[in-house]
Amino acid sequence: MLNIITLLYRKNIDWLYQQYNSIPKEDDVHWIISKTDDYGELPDFFYNQKNIKIISVDYPDTLEYAHHKIYAAFDNVKEGYFIRLDDDTLFHNGAYQTYKNLTNNKFVGVFVGQQLYYNDNQRLSAHYPAPAYIDSGNVMCHTSILNHVKWTTDYQELCPDGNFYKKCADFFGEKNVCVVNTPISYYNYFINQTEG
Repeated sequence: MLNIITLLYRKNIDWLYQQYNSIPKEDDVHWIISKTDDYGELPDFFYNQKNIKIISVDYPDTLEYAHHKIYAAFDNVKEGYFIRLDDDTLFHNGAYQTYKNLTNNKFVGVFVGQQLYYNDNQRLSAHYPAPAYIDSGNVMCHTSILNHVKWTTDYQELCPDGNFYKKCADFFGEKNVCVVNTPISYYNYFINQTEG
């Protein structure tokens, strides 16, 4: 199972529909959308999709409480792999096949791919996870890690995703970190497209 986790911050439903369109409609793909009660309700469309789980937590919608959205999402993953996509990031159309190739070989660990800008220029190359050189959107990690590594509760920590995935990679060990030179996601797709 591939669990795709999106934490909602930006109230742009058009972006959410586009993110939905980027996610494969396969039986082994589970999209978890985690939001706060303050965010409000989503259109019925999202509640009516069989592969989507929407979670709402009763905390202010601020960075200080973001870890509650992450923990709620992690509590709802199904066995397999997870990837976190920010709510302005798109899943790359080749990433699902990369996931299938690795899981068909019974790989258990972390795999890291490239991350692109909206115009297909490379933002991040694929390499061993390290703070400031990794984004949640270019790492897929086996769910078993959630019993051993926790996301930070310190909202002021620099590079929380890089620190988290480095701990995951270190736990699994270098032989269980697979670096693939294929794209996994489009970083800040909508924001960069608007600005660039």
